[in-house]
Amino acid sequence: MTLNSEKGFTLIEILIVLVIISVLASLAAVGPEFIRNENISKTSRELAGDLQRTRQDAMTSGTLVNSMGSGIRFANSTSYTIFEFNDADGDFRYDDAGEEANTIQRNLSSSIVIDINGASPDNNVLLYDKLGIPRNPEWKLSQMTIVIRHESSSSVRQKCVVVSTNRVREGLWDGSNCQEQ
Repeated sequence: MTLNSEKGFTLIEILIVLVIISVLASLAAVGPEFIRNENISKTSRELAGDLQRTRQDAMTSGTLVNSMGSGIRFANSTSYTIFEFNDADGDFRYDDAGEEANTIQRNLSSSIVIDINGASPDNNVLLYDKLGIPRNPEWKLSQMTIVIRHESSSSVRQKCVVVSTNRVREGLWDGSNCQEQ
């Protein structure tokens, strides 16, 4: 008795090929714009979370004798440092990075950049006092809008984080205002 040795594909082989083609087609359909939008959303959530945590830390913790709260220093458009504000000279002013303690460095996702109040964030500092009130380096009340965007694509949506006197909120940037989500 001999087995029939016909050539061809089995149903299982055809189904496997169709599944692979479907997966590849769905990845191509998603495209780079979807991935860019997700990176912007992820960065926006992380930044808002870091700002909220920094505010909370300023109100609830302080390991140094001269601790005046906590802060975030934006080194440039792609990185920032979270720190405890150690006012070593007691003048209620943030003088420079020498008054930073317990620092945590954060880098944004690749190709994601931020602007603060419509300008470059280079060395922009936001401090929170022991009451959780945002202040600038001269210890005056501060509010800011941080826009998170893709560095080379204007077609990708932009997100924003607004720091006001009593809260930190995330939204969608419409080109001039941060719209709540």
